[in-house]
Amino acid sequence: MRPDVAFLTASPCAASGVRRRLLRFAARRLRHHTAIDLTEPTWLTKDPAFVSQLSALHELAFMNRQSGGDLRTAAKAVATHAFLVRWLDRSDALVDEWPGPARLKARRRRGILRHLDGPLRGLPFFQPPLGLYRTSESPEPRAFPLWDELEILVLPGRIDESGWRPTKDEITFDEARAWVGMKAATLYYHTSQRNVPGQMWRSLGADPDSNLRELRFETRQLRAWGLISGIRRQARV
Repeated sequence: MRPDVAFLTASPCAASGVRRRLLRFAARRLRHHTAIDLTEPTWLTKDPAFVSQLSALHELAFMNRQSGGDLRTAAKAVATHAFLVRWLDRSDALVDEWPGPARLKARRRRGILRHLDGPLRGLPFFQPPLGLYRTSESPEPRAFPLWDELEILVLPGRIDESGWRPTKDEITFDEARAWVGMKAATLYYHTSQRNVPGQMWRSLGADPDSNLRELRFETRQLRAWGLISGIRRQARV
């Protein structure tokens, strides 16, 4: 499994786990940009302003997950620590720099902390708490990246005789590309070439005579196509 997927599908981290990751991150990013000795990077946890502002940013991101949300004003109101200010600035710069279709780039949130390097670069630093999505019908929810939107999508799921799968028997285009780890243009290409089994069109709305249709995928056939074990490795293609 790819390292980013392993992280995203893990159980939600406790506050101490978040701090440990952040300390490692801070040590890497600031080692050559500060006179502070980062050999034992405990200085952040001893800074109450940093800890409280980090928690406030976590709550802000969790409570405002709507597509295209602009949280910059609210984030600046709670984050005055120099390190967090720089981190927010660089996170928002990634929103503009990361390539993608204009329609999907417009869905990217601003004013949240993002990973600045590594395989998760560009994705939100705080993942959704998967425990909130766990139900009797969905005992194994998992989170997957939407690379065009630089977002994380939680799919309700369960494990059957063939492994993990989304709970729903039909999934949308966005859910499918998150699951298989593709950018929208790549999945569009495969669907246009009829390479993807289980494609179907469903009417939108209650009007049976409506010409509006939505592309969906049959979950079992999509999994049988081998995307999860094979093509998923080409996640950013």
